[in-house]
Amino acid sequence: MKEYENFAKLLINPKGSTPIYNCLLNINSEKRNINYNIALGQIDASGEKIASNYRFRTGSITKTFTSTIILQLMEEGSLKLEDSFLNCVQNDETKKTLVGNIIL
Repeated sequence: MKEYENFAKLLINPKGSTPIYNCLLNINSEKRNINYNIALGQIDASGEKIASNYRFRTGSITKTFTSTIILQLMEEGSLKLEDSFLNCVQNDETKKTLVGNIIL
């Protein structure tokens, strides 16, 4: 697993206009009996070391990507904002949720 650690170290560059402060890698395979976690670098410019169980706040970031993809599919005519979300799931609650609700 040393090669993964060396690769992660190549990614970290806390200097420059677009700094990369850390790299977290988690590889799990029950079939191969692998459970590998590594955390290298620091949380941010403060210099505090990062731990493998550090939680990033990604919720608001992913909304932008989800919205972009949904709106692109809408432009292509693949779906409408008024379509039922997860229409293929036989669940009354999901059928009440519209595609447009996920991007709000």
